[in-house]
Amino acid sequence: MQIIQYLIKLMKFHPILALAALLPSLAVAKEHEEENELTLDKLPAKVAEAIRTTAGQAEVEVEKADDEAKAPAAYKAEWEQDGSKHEITLGADGAILCREDGITQAAAPAPVQAALQELAKSGTLKEIEKITENNTVSYEAELKTADGKLEVKFDAAGKEIARKIEKKKDKEEEDDDDEEDGADDDHGHGDHDHDGGHEDDDDDEN
Repeated sequence: MQIIQYLIKLMKFHPILALAALLPSLAVAKEHEEENELTLDKLPAKVAEAIRTTAGQAEVEVEKADDEAKAPAAYKAEWEQDGSKHEITLGADGAILCREDGITQAAAPAPVQAALQELAKSGTLKEIEKITENNTVSYEAELKTADGKLEVKFDAAGKEIARKIEKKKDKEEEDDDDEEDGADDDHGHGDHDHDGGHEDDDDDEN
């Protein structure tokens, strides 16, 4: 966070220096992205076959999985079909470890639909996913609320099993941060002018 604020300040007063500071980071990020992006012909045969069997003829994006929480995971494939997003995580042997499918509310089981209807009272439903992992099916809903983004996970019986909220930053807090940054800049300029004033006094005395 401090680095980002520093770069923002640098962009204000020294845009060329800020660009020079960002270029190496952008190059590394691009290189990392290119290393991770894969095509089906570069994958182990069993992995490519599992992806093609699952995704059909859809255009698929494949990359190396880097989620340490799912240690056996080796590859991640994403695609869109019939207006919905789909994602699978695979092991090096082609086994599908996790599958996430975007669905409509009507496609969820009746108990989950009822839970979603109740949940929708606190915000706007943006996305619903059916998650299949370890032979267990769960459902995750993303909502836009007054407080920020809310993600709630249900089991197939409609029971809530997890909840996470990403609170949006209050506008007043953002304004306070901007004012503090401005005060810091003004303070720095004031010190500079003050030092310059002493030098003038010394010259007059001489």
